Amino acid sequence: MAVEGPGQDLPDRGLGFMFDAWDVTLNGILIPLLSKHWSLQPADAGWIGTANLIGMALGAFAWGTIADTIGRKRAFTATLLIFSIFTVLGAFAPDIVWFCIFRFMAGFGLGGCIPVDYALVGEFTPRKHRGKVLTAMDGWWPVGAALCGFISAGLVAAFADWRLTMLVMVLPALLVFWVRRSVPESPLFLIRRAGAKKPPTSSTASSWPREPSRAPTACPRHKMLRASPPAARGSNCDGSGSSTGRSRRRPGPCFSASFWSTT
Repeated sequence: MAVEGPGQDLPDRGLGFMFDAWDVTLNGILIPLLSKHWSLQPADAGWIGTANLIGMALGAFAWGTIADTIGRKRAFTATLLIFSIFTVLGAFAPDIVWFCIFRFMAGFGLGGCIPVDYALVGEFTPRKHRGKVLTAMDGWWPVGAALCGFISAGLVAAFADWRLTMLVMVLPALLVFWVRRSVPESPLFLIRRAGAKKPPTSSTASSWPREPSRAPTACPRHKMLRASPPAARGSNCDGSGSSTGRSRRRPGPCFSASFWSTT
């Protein structure tokens, strides 16, 4: 599946999802095979799938924080490596204990692959196509589950060895080299990392928001003089209408106190 981004295609996302489904479906195929191979009791055989699912749950929580720290591209590559390596190691497990440990670690990588996969595809997909693309990714899940059933059944029927069903899972490791070459890093991670590397400002005072300057307001006495008729401007306070030397003097400039308080 190709996901169109800014100059980049991401077809590996669907393949990664397909192998995730392959691994989960493999649990159901391995339980009856290993129960017969190691003569397991039903309670012990249940740990074959349980260990893998517990690892997936923990990986889904942990890889979100890890991806924010090291980048989603590196996280996606690491999850595929962990998932592939420990799945192949499970093929060489000497007993059920080691097998469950390897399956737990494979699940830890698998659990992180799915949410990191979703986040990385969502960032490079236009908003109007994002729902369609993420839904199309889910379409790879039944493809992987079906391929797991067909190929595992063919291998067991032809060679009667359950280990071959595990060795096939080395194929996701081949995606890692393709991922490193073609998949770009998350833009949000690059922006966050670039912001964290900015040197601090030399003066902390410049970071304080400055209150916008206000124009000086006229004194109320000036407003009254402009609004009053000319006869009233020169009248005495006794209302006689005669002008005195004091009343003919023009008032000096006056500014309200609010101007001085804001400067």
